[in-house]
Amino acid sequence: LSPLTKVKLINELNAREAELGVQEAVSWHAEYKDSAWIFVGTSQAGPGLAVGLGGCWG
Repeated sequence: LSPLTKVKLINELNAREAELGVQEAVSWHAEYKDSAWIFVGTSQAGPGLAVGLGGCWG
């Protein structure tokens, strides 16, 4: 899947959870809320970008 397709699917999942009134404790957000992962917009980003971004947060 392309990165934009993944973002679209995540947005659809968020909307569906909101429609259903899913509790935060059982939402996918609860599992990843303490994660340091960020979306940089492309899967073509090289290790230099990862090092540069990682350096921003120690």
